[in-house]
Amino acid sequence: MKATLLPSRRSPAPDMVSVGRRLDAPAARRIARAVARLQGERVPVFTIDMAEIESADSAGFGGLVMALRSLEQARTHAIVVCSNPAIRKLFELASVKRLANVVPRLEEARALQAQLASGLAS
Repeated sequence: MKATLLPSRRSPAPDMVSVGRRLDAPAARRIARAVARLQGERVPVFTIDMAEIESADSAGFGGLVMALRSLEQARTHAIVVCSNPAIRKLFELASVKRLANVVPRLEEARALQAQLASGLAS
């Protein structure tokens, strides 16, 4: 099944994308395009919804890390939603938590997004 990158059905906001079931090279390119579209806008917090992730390959994972670095350079806080234990273990090994907050559920991402946004507003 081909991975899709769409605004989350649960939240159509432009500051969130849903990756789908596979994090592979095509998914990574779509994530990169979504991040690039943010370049002209000041988005304080960006969420990557990977709650449905079943598998990832090195190209997809590398593309995700590059997108997270781009968000960091743009001074945009990144949140990654991922409940898959194997993928979360990859995040630990690759120190992704230095680039993004990683949470297991979308509800936690929304709460964190609200906290970060209120902290940026003050």
